[in-house]
Amino acid sequence: MTASAPPLAPASKDPPISPTDIAEFAHGLALHLPGDWAADVESHTDPVLRSGLIGRVWTPYDARPSLARFGPVTDAVLADASGQALYLLPHRTDRVLVCPLVPGALHEDFTDRVLAPPCIAVPAVAARAAWRLRDRLLPHYLHAHNEALRAQRAARACPDVRHRAPAVSPSAAPVPVPAVPHRRRA
Repeated sequence: MTASAPPLAPASKDPPISPTDIAEFAHGLALHLPGDWAADVESHTDPVLRSGLIGRVWTPYDARPSLARFGPVTDAVLADASGQALYLLPHRTDRVLVCPLVPGALHEDFTDRVLAPPCIAVPAVAARAAWRLRDRLLPHYLHAHNEALRAQRAARACPDVRHRAPAVSPSAAPVPVPAVPHRRRA
């Protein structure tokens, strides 16, 4: 006799956090992050205008269209003096989705060669979110930014030499292949 899996929890039907809450959250988060971050809050009712931001999200390309499913929203961009930027989207009542943006000084030919930093959902409390970002996102973002910048500088220094992609970090180990082949349902 096999035990059945517990039923999945239904998706939250609560509306995402309000526009005033995302603005307060973004400004509070800018104060809690290390360095000098500034918040820019905008309301996007036209998905075409948001597509410019979604296109700059530094994530594997197949994940970008899923960001487009968010309807008209008030979102925010946090930017620091070095050109790094974070895109904040309301996710649930108590969560905000934080996506790293490709810095404007980097060309996509070089950012596509490095492992993209993760997009993460954080609590809608600025101090707790800042801790998670410092721990889970910013180190990966800084590493990816430095690797892409190093590759871009090398390419500019020797334009006639074909440059290899930087080594992928050890945390990006290949997915193990299961020992037993997957069984199909009858």
